[in-house]
Amino acid sequence: MAGKIAKRMNNRLVQASVDFANVFKAFNGTNYLALAFAFLQSGLILGLIGLLVITIVTDHCCQLIVKCKYLVVDQIINEFVSKQGIHDVASPKIGKLRERLERHLTYGDIARKSLGIWGLYVVNFALFFTQFFFCIAYMIFLGNTLQTNLFPFVNQTSETSLNELQSQKKNNTIVDVQPYARVTTAPAFPILVLFPLPLFLLFVLLRNVRSMGPISVVANISIFLGYGVVLTSLIKGFAVDDSVEYFKFATFPVFFGAVSCMYEGIGTARLGFSDT
Repeated sequence: MAGKIAKRMNNRLVQASVDFANVFKAFNGTNYLALAFAFLQSGLILGLIGLLVITIVTDHCCQLIVKCKYLVVDQIINEFVSKQGIHDVASPKIGKLRERLERHLTYGDIARKSLGIWGLYVVNFALFFTQFFFCIAYMIFLGNTLQTNLFPFVNQTSETSLNELQSQKKNNTIVDVQPYARVTTAPAFPILVLFPLPLFLLFVLLRNVRSMGPISVVANISIFLGYGVVLTSLIKGFAVDDSVEYFKFATFPVFFGAVSCMYEGIGTARLGFSDT
């Protein structure tokens, strides 16, 4: 008996560790690298205020999603009990139904139960629209990363620049023309963007988010290493520039888009792990 209890506790500890790795990865993805650019668009103080507001609103919406999920589960169970004429709501049959609903209920299911068929269409379209373009942003990021870190840049003579320079010399005019250009040795950028596609297709086959736990652990270690490198490079020789701006309302929408992208995985994780 004690052995079964210990085994069950170990399994729950492993599941909790995997869930923590997945949720932490959703909170702290590679998008933190874009924070510096985001604050450049908003200004320091306006960026801090915007980051706090977006964080609070995101957390509030996640809590609402989880509450709606449990309300819909209770509503479905009550309708099932009423139709089947079941009087014992604590029966194993009801327990299995609740567990199945909590595992497999989707955003679309919740929207359809709450708002009807149009709620299903709107929510699924919004999910597709946002996740599709977030995916494109990640693929562009991966392409840029591969191009910058795996393939060296070389100085290559620009024939156009040389021809222009010779033409200007003939006309006895002085111009600032760069005869050399730094050119990457990487393949065409669309190839780099599609390079991780086979890996993405394999991940699609995973039907359980917990299966990605080991991958999330490796990703979290990489994120911490990258964070350490970035933080070290920022602290080394740090100084406050006189040109720093505190409020930039004109480009604040760019800040909003960049920071909102940082939280794009939270809703998915919260709906999937709300019962753990």
